[in-house]
Amino acid sequence: MARALWETARPSAAPTMPFERDGDRFVVPSFRGAAASRVVLDDRLTLHTGLDALVIQAPCFLLLTDGQRRALEPGNPASLASAESLLRAVCRTVAFEEDGRLIVDLADGRRLEVPPDPQRVTWQIIVGGGLTMACRPGGELVFARAPLR
Repeated sequence: MARALWETARPSAAPTMPFERDGDRFVVPSFRGAAASRVVLDDRLTLHTGLDALVIQAPCFLLLTDGQRRALEPGNPASLASAESLLRAVCRTVAFEEDGRLIVDLADGRRLEVPPDPQRVTWQIIVGGGLTMACRPGGELVFARAPLR
């Protein structure tokens, strides 16, 4: 599905895909082993790893190693307190599913889960400073050459 969306959007282009198929999901290999060098907490939760970034624009969940589940809501400072611990966290896997769910597995055993939202853009993955994958309202996956506004 994701490949078809890319080809539909840019039928004459043949760029290297910034993700790999892994069963029923797509993995973004450029994040593998990368540490969050900068975390921005405002109306979005943004994790920067060099030229790549994860931009989360809707409520998500941080699953801790002891089984606790923390709700994180961009734009709500009180809910983002535990998100500060993501600074310097190392990504083991960044993947998205065809239904729009984003899953970030961290090397320390924590997991960040971002479900699709029916009303808004939920997340964006920016690779190499420009190539963007995003989950639009309802879980629609889109690919672009620049971040969505």
